[in-house]
Amino acid sequence: MKKGILQLLVLFLASTGNLPAQPNIVVSPDSLYASMPSNEFEIDLLAQIANLTSGTVLIRWTRVIEQKPQEWSVNFCDKNLCYLEVVSTRTFELNNGESGMLKPIFYPNEVPGTGVLRLYLQSETPGITWADTIVYVAVATGLSGTVNIEQVTNVAVFPNPANDMLNVVTADANLQGQWRITDTAGKVWGYSTTGVSTIAGQIPVAHLPAGLYLLNVLTPDGRHAVAKRFTVQR
Repeated sequence: MKKGILQLLVLFLASTGNLPAQPNIVVSPDSLYASMPSNEFEIDLLAQIANLTSGTVLIRWTRVIEQKPQEWSVNFCDKNLCYLEVVSTRTFELNNGESGMLKPIFYPNEVPGTGVLRLYLQSETPGITWADTIVYVAVATGLSGTVNIEQVTNVAVFPNPANDMLNVVTADANLQGQWRITDTAGKVWGYSTTGVSTIAGQIPVAHLPAGLYLLNVLTPDGRHAVAKRFTVQR
């Protein structure tokens, strides 16, 4: 009997030794927004990635530019190098306790508009399974629209996670605009149906499957102003 128990214990220890390492890789923040006049030379948004896992992790990033005016260009910098727009994916190593930047640089070239870049991150180290996504939104405003854009950025959503209803609060209670809800793949799950109206209020989310979503707020003239991330929990 003791021999059988000993054999089971040996098998258990062998199997636990083959379990994949639990990753502790932190990305902060996971969504960024910046707005500047279109005559500014560049708009850059800085996120950080830190490796708190024991050992070195190989990270692959893949960037997808989901939206930008044709006249814009977008470079991207990781902890090692900055890359031109033609480079869409690269890898870099993060040692234990090391951190590095993940920063797109939008060049509006004096053209007002909105740029949206989604960055996909994943571990390529055997035994460490990890992935995350960052959304960057850059807005280049014309001189006449700067005030509206700055007002729209003062938007908060709660509760987060949400279940039945999402509350939207703005610094200006009478702020006018439009909204739409998208998932991380860009699929639209809801939008304001009354045209331009007051942004603050409640949005039903009971019909949404559990998952991660973005509340995209637009100015009255239809320009993307800010994306607020929230989770639906069931």
